[in-house]
Amino acid sequence: MNLLRGPGLTGQKGAGTFSFNWKDWNFPFIPGKTTRAKYKGGYTCTTRNGIQKNLLASFLLISTSEKSSVCPIISQCSLKLIPVSYATDGMSLKPGLQFDSRLKELVGLVFPVDLAYVQANPKPDPQMLKTSFVTEADAAVLTTLDGKLSLPVGTSFKGKSVTGQMVFEKVTKEVKQVQICLRCLQIYARQTQNVITSVDDVCSSNCQG
Repeated sequence: MNLLRGPGLTGQKGAGTFSFNWKDWNFPFIPGKTTRAKYKGGYTCTTRNGIQKNLLASFLLISTSEKSSVCPIISQCSLKLIPVSYATDGMSLKPGLQFDSRLKELVGLVFPVDLAYVQANPKPDPQMLKTSFVTEADAAVLTTLDGKLSLPVGTSFKGKSVTGQMVFEKVTKEVKQVQICLRCLQIYARQTQNVITSVDDVCSSNCQG
């Protein structure tokens, strides 16, 4: 059980014997971790690779807000065109596995390990698993060209073997996905665990250049 911090030690001096009393903490009962997890909402983050819908929506809402200082190159009653740059920044991770009790998956490999995977692969190849550990986490960051707004909008977890072709395909896919208007993002964009899965049909107003 995870205890919450509170004013339970108020008035007690450093010396002497400590005596615990629930009445001093102003909460007579604290539910366990399992009970509290049942009342939590869905994930606001994800272990999947790609552009996250809620983060991209936040970027679009902030950049198009009337109080925002971002300068669009086109501003009309029905259209605001804001140029941005796409960049990635990564950090190395220590390889390891951890069970996600909410997703019911084993997290730490470049692919999800759930019940279906275990049933289909009762004896997986140890060498394949060894090379599938996540060793790096990359963040996709959008920055307006005027430099007034910069936010991460996606994540990517990579293993040891990453080729130039894989990086090219990833960047090409995500550049297409971020070229979307707020309406299409909220209504039409397909997603899995908050990660956008639509590519070429994301938005009818994407840049053709």
